[in-house]
Amino acid sequence: FNPVHRMDLVEVVRTSNTSDDTVNALLKLVRRLGKTPVITSDSPGFLVNRVLFPYIGEAVRMVMEGADVETIDREVKNFGMPMGPIELIDHVGIDVAWHVAGTLESVLPDSQQVIRLLGQMVARGWMGRKSGHGFYVYHNDRRSGTNDLECLIDECRVETASRKSDDLGPLPGVGGAPAGTFLPDGLTDIQRRLIYPMINETGFCMQEGVVSETWMADLAMVLGTGFAPFRGGPMTMAESIGPETVVNNMHVLIARHGERFKPSAWLVEQRSAGRKNEPVVS
Repeated sequence: FNPVHRMDLVEVVRTSNTSDDTVNALLKLVRRLGKTPVITSDSPGFLVNRVLFPYIGEAVRMVMEGADVETIDREVKNFGMPMGPIELIDHVGIDVAWHVAGTLESVLPDSQQVIRLLGQMVARGWMGRKSGHGFYVYHNDRRSGTNDLECLIDECRVETASRKSDDLGPLPGVGGAPAGTFLPDGLTDIQRRLIYPMINETGFCMQEGVVSETWMADLAMVLGTGFAPFRGGPMTMAESIGPETVVNNMHVLIARHGERFKPSAWLVEQRSAGRKNEPVVS
């Protein structure tokens, strides 16, 4: 993971043909290199890139809707990330982000608009920090302002809300809140819209067996992306917020921003399990 000398994580990818001896040898090698291994299955994006891209993609969508890039990045750093999602794209390279996004299109079908914008930026030579132009503008390798992307965004504009709440039927109000209302989760509107996709995609990875344990997903996201360590990772955060609240709030996000926020079956199951464990009050 980028930068290699600073990031501690290595994903060890196990295919259907990978022997136990091979996996054990790789685990020993990674540890000898001073890194931390996490075993994943062989699927698009493995774990970290797959969970990270819905967050990156949602940030790009927000820019396409007219949100200020500096505000987005500031909100995420206030959440506890080392850098914001827009800064991250520019740092890694828009050409790299575009390539990774293309490999994930099969599992993230709502990403076409984002992929198109990144591709148009690459076609113009806007590769991020290394080229001097990305979402930000750079002079002598220092950020000097924001780039004017309106000419490109006009060609692949995203509607602010792809579906209205009255198209979806009644939303499930829980916890005493009226339907369509966010339950308290300690997040701002911008943070919620960016962090929930990571929680949800981690849920998809759990149900598909990309990793076998929630702690593996949390460890990988903290070490591989800098996910705010004091929050414990996306799965720990979902547990601390409460699956009931997470699922409710994702339904509100569906109403405001579209079906890509539909909660994974894994998250819904966690909510159901929590309800079964609630004490019965007679």
